[in-house]
Amino acid sequence: PLSELGTVPLDDIGVCGRIPSQYNKSGDKIVVRLYVIYLKDMYNDIGIVDLDNMSITNLTNNHLYEISPMWSKDEKNLYYVLKIGFEYSIAQMKLKDRNIKRLYTCESFIFDLSLSPDGEKIIFSSLYDLYHSSLWILNLKNGTVKQITSGQYLDTSPVFYTDDEILFI
Repeated sequence: PLSELGTVPLDDIGVCGRIPSQYNKSGDKIVVRLYVIYLKDMYNDIGIVDLDNMSITNLTNNHLYEISPMWSKDEKNLYYVLKIGFEYSIAQMKLKDRNIKRLYTCESFIFDLSLSPDGEKIIFSSLYDLYHSSLWILNLKNGTVKQITSGQYLDTSPVFYTDDEILFI
């Protein structure tokens, strides 16, 4: 089904769906994952919906697999999951120039990104198979990554409760 925003042409690519991810602080923009159909293939791009004029800006438009976008605390960057080949990365896009930097890369499927209230850490799930995933924390200041659950269960949907406490399923 078409999104509530309709079909928006982007260089002959139609946006056929959207998953709202997160509003900005002022509530006038949403960072979204766009489902893009191009020559019968589906891609996931990252975009911003301006709620004032209901326009969509496709920020990536690169036919790669990109999901789970979220704003940085200062709203100058976006963080999201990027897949290139068999590798999954947590990527950072600087909005002023759309420069993309891969902050962490692995071969396991990464999903469920959540930013700490202080904006210094990202917690995420890493899926090993259909029944096992673990939670990890990426420190944005120094780039270190730490596994915080064993992967014995399907640990998903992590969110920061405080800067040092998390909730998850």
